Amino acid sequence: MRIAALVTLLLVACGAAAYVYIERTPAPPPPVEVVQPANEDAWLDHLYHANPADVAAATSQVQQLGARALPLIHKTLQDPTASSEHVKAALKACGILGPAAAPAIDEVAEQLPDPTVTAEAAVALSFMGRGAFDPLREAAASDDSIVRREALRSIGKLKERAKLDPAAVVPLLIKSVTDADSGVRAVAVNYLGIIHGG
Repeated sequence: MRIAALVTLLLVACGAAAYVYIERTPAPPPPVEVVQPANEDAWLDHLYHANPADVAAATSQVQQLGARALPLIHKTLQDPTASSEHVKAALKACGILGPAAAPAIDEVAEQLPDPTVTAEAAVALSFMGRGAFDPLREAAASDDSIVRREALRSIGKLKERAKLDPAAVVPLLIKSVTDADSGVRAVAVNYLGIIHGG
């Protein structure tokens, strides 16, 4: 009888201890819900935006899409009614994609004469690989000093990013040292110095 009472007492004590342990164990956190963009075109509205969080999310989406972003880039750059923000977003996406956006080089180069997006088009081309050199070289001979300046700046950046032969780049820069525009001259001298110093 005494042994049965002891066993009962031990079982009750063990049960209470197990109950306390179970009650004190924290519940696992609820699963984190990953919010996916509503569609693959959402980046176009947010890539060139004032809100840095929207820009970061759109940049991530473009990186994830990779070449699948190209159809919308083509469509936007070919659309004469596209808003300036959408065109800038498409150009920025080309820069993010880099050489993967090479199929859009000609369309990006066509944007260079448009003063509202000259800088953005030039920056995009500077990331898009060796194929961007020829259109940038042509733009460096433009009648528009802003186009010449931005084209030279992008050629200077492209030389490092795409490992261009200095023999192709240096003559352009030397010729531009005597340009009528002081901004073009400054860019030419700057990149000549970088190439010479490298």
